[in-house]
Amino acid sequence: MLRPGGRIASFELDCAATVLTGDPAPAELACGRLCDSVGEPQMGRLLPGLLREAGLVDVTFRPVAFRPPELNEAIFYSNVRAAVDDGRLPAAVTAWLGEQAVAGAAGMFTVGWIGWLAAGRVPA
Repeated sequence: MLRPGGRIASFELDCAATVLTGDPAPAELACGRLCDSVGEPQMGRLLPGLLREAGLVDVTFRPVAFRPPELNEAIFYSNVRAAVDDGRLPAAVTAWLGEQAVAGAAGMFTVGWIGWLAAGRVPA
């Protein structure tokens, strides 16, 4: 619990705003799968309103785009590959996923993770 005048900051991903490269149709399917794997795919964009609803004042927020290479394998490849393998995504995504793996091996896998950094203050 924060004291009066205390500040809190939070960062949340906005999975629905993920940017992927390559053929748009399978990229959109892959992004959809990623969104399905999280509790609230638009949490980042909801965060400022949630802080206000909680009674915080002076709420500020800004988008943050980043590309953490160490997360690409853990979050992207394994998640989408598993969805293709068990039939949640069509086999057509396999070729696209292969292209992304080749790009990744060359250090050129393009994914943009978007999140929101929001902060607010407890009224005095």
